[in-house]
Amino acid sequence: MLNRNDRLLLLLDGVKAFYNQTDYIPVEKIALELASRTEIDKFNDNFKWIEIEIRHVAERVIKAEIKGFYKSGLKNDSFPRQKIDSSSFDKLILFSGNTGSILSLAQRKSDRTIGGDERAPDLSDKNFTTEKGRLIRENPLGWESFETSQHEENPGEDSKNTELDREAVSRSTEHAVSGAGPISSETGPDQVENVERAVNFTCSFDEVTFTDGYAECIKKMWWGTAGRFFEITFKIRNDFLRHEFNSLKKYFSNALKIRDIQIKALLKMSRRACEIITQHSDEIDSINSSLLNDIRYMYIKEDLLSNIQGSNIATIDQLFSERDPENIKPGTFGISDTTFVDDIITITKPKHHRQVEYLSSMHRSDLCRLRIVRRPLSFLFLLSGSGRKFFVWETFFGTDATYIWKFAEETGDTVEMKNQLSSVESALTMITESGREEYLRIKPANFIRILHDYIHPDGFETWKKNLCKVLKGKDREITEAVK
Repeated sequence: MLNRNDRLLLLLDGVKAFYNQTDYIPVEKIALELASRTEIDKFNDNFKWIEIEIRHVAERVIKAEIKGFYKSGLKNDSFPRQKIDSSSFDKLILFSGNTGSILSLAQRKSDRTIGGDERAPDLSDKNFTTEKGRLIRENPLGWESFETSQHEENPGEDSKNTELDREAVSRSTEHAVSGAGPISSETGPDQVENVERAVNFTCSFDEVTFTDGYAECIKKMWWGTAGRFFEITFKIRNDFLRHEFNSLKKYFSNALKIRDIQIKALLKMSRRACEIITQHSDEIDSINSSLLNDIRYMYIKEDLLSNIQGSNIATIDQLFSERDPENIKPGTFGISDTTFVDDIITITKPKHHRQVEYLSSMHRSDLCRLRIVRRPLSFLFLLSGSGRKFFVWETFFGTDATYIWKFAEETGDTVEMKNQLSSVESALTMITESGREEYLRIKPANFIRILHDYIHPDGFETWKKNLCKVLKGKDREITEAVK
């Protein structure tokens, strides 16, 4: 069974891809991911070996990225020992950021309908150069020089739009790369159909729009041979992406230490239309759960916890809302009450981290959202036990005790729950403003505290046993010293 990140060497031989000296995957079970899934007839002789890395396995379809193309013999001791169950999948789909190589890898079934055996473009063929910020055309066919005279030949263009278009085109194609073979300069627009062009351009993060599974970038490009502009929407696939990530673009940019993303694409051009065959961006590929976790960690540490404004007691949603100029919400990071507590523990390394972790594991988030108290930094949890509800306040630092307020269980009574929560928040406000000693002199009937034991090695276990007694209604068994 193949799994994500597994690597495999394949020896290509016509209609077979051998994964060891005797066993192979038939070409009928292999396709290329270009603009869409493309079936192939046979492998060309351009490459003898390819190295692939499994990226996705689901519903009897395996997607793999080609990590290496090799034209000659490859010595590798692992090849004879490679074993896979080719009956466990129906289709192996190959993709690669090396557009020129993957297009010349095999004879595509679609080739018979879009130009026969015309050689696929190679991104290494650079038939364009730049000079002083403008594009110089060395190949008679392709992206034309973007000079004023060219736009003046199109009197229908509004002068203001022409300037904007020229600026967009210059940014989009300054790094353009040509791949198709030269065509006579005498060839007119009416005779040019299905010409493949490889382009390589940059797009700022501000221009990128994230949708579920894609990063989109719209570019307007001028093709002189066809005598027209093409407005092209590039959609770079990354299954990890969500539309909520639009609020994180500056954080992605900072984390990756880049201002722009680079897009490599292969276009099929005609005078009437422009079709995207392949499109890829290494920067978009690098947006994954690991990067998001790093950004979440830094956002909580440098933005949320450093913000001392706003109400002293808040839910996670309120905390984000008070700080959030970019419409960042807990859902943007996939943060729950539990994961937020874990992040705070990691960031602050609190003295009472074991108590906080234990209370977090018992918190009834289905009944009440976790409350964060800013001053002092602490959490207010809701626990259940022995027919009662318990609001439990635990601080991160200092020698403070665990404060507990007991209430009768009122199943389904949200109004009563709000009243109980409000009374606890009022108590916390009084403690913050007047001090703990003042509150302890009042001695509310439903209040109890459990002191922390810093002397004995099993101090946490003693604390936990006392908490369990309270939850079971046996708080009278707790010694007066900790009440």
